[in-house]
Amino acid sequence: MIGQTIKKAIEASSLSADQVAAHAEMSVANLYKIYKRDSVESRYLIKIAEALHLPVEHFLYDQVAEEKAIYNIRQNGIGNAGSNSYNQKITHTGNQDTTTPGSVSMEELTTKLLICESEKAGLLEQLKLKDQLLAMKDELIQQLKK
Repeated sequence: MIGQTIKKAIEASSLSADQVAAHAEMSVANLYKIYKRDSVESRYLIKIAEALHLPVEHFLYDQVAEEKAIYNIRQNGIGNAGSNSYNQKITHTGNQDTTTPGSVSMEELTTKLLICESEKAGLLEQLKLKDQLLAMKDELIQQLKK
């Protein structure tokens, strides 16, 4: 559900729901209503994605990707994730399977992934700003040489 994906992304970010709602030009109450829905107006989705430094596609394809990942994990196991040679069982909310010590829930993995994606977006923004500063520095050097 897109609303739950938005909620998880906000929880994984350093922003509060109030801050995201303000950026999206909506009330916090409306943002909380979106959490429970399968659809959201594109103008709000774009603003929410901007606030979280995530691509809009993250919210559109996350559910499909998660369902595929769950299917693949159930069919094939997690395999050799991250060069770890030990087995872990991944569970998803609503799964009737019991977890074992050392198991990792799908929600934990999703949250960690969202945090990484948010940090990546922030780093990409910083890199963009650095490149702009370097270009401005080069322009100033050229002007001073004249």
